[in-house]
Amino acid sequence: MLWGKHFNKAVLNSRYVSGIVHQYFIEQGKRGGLLSADEWFNPYLNSFTEMARAKGVELYNDSMEDYSMNQKVIDDIDLVMRFEEKNLEEWRRKSYEKLAHDIILWHFVNDKRSKEYIEAPMDAEDWILTLDGRLIGFDEMRHRRLVSKVPSCIHPTTMVQMLQSGCLGRPNLKKRC
Repeated sequence: MLWGKHFNKAVLNSRYVSGIVHQYFIEQGKRGGLLSADEWFNPYLNSFTEMARAKGVELYNDSMEDYSMNQKVIDDIDLVMRFEEKNLEEWRRKSYEKLAHDIILWHFVNDKRSKEYIEAPMDAEDWILTLDGRLIGFDEMRHRRLVSKVPSCIHPTTMVQMLQSGCLGRPNLKKRC
């Protein structure tokens, strides 16, 4: 669907539009309304891995088996399970397996990060890319206690914005996520 220039202007003046959607309407305006949403978003939806690699981002797959026996991981799983039991209806709670997956992944990524202070997201080499708001919330809670306030979990929109800004594509700067 193509949008009219008045609609584009209203969207661009809105503070409720995410960065990637905002960029779409800017680009669509530059092309005189001849850019469909499918054309703009298709690379992000269907070629994200290739796009990320072109910007120097590499997906990371290592074994995390040892983490299932780590006491910090076990304690965090228990913490989240107790929180969900207290605050969520049963049908909304994650299973032990799903929580274990998320918490193990979180600890894995944080262990991969440098022990030094990370000042900005582009200084971090490792992230968790997720749509899971509860995992992002867990990350926010845990980072309140850490030296670095840079999140480990980010929404795909945030990653796309980082890729678009070029902060991940600088020479001599290889990133993994």
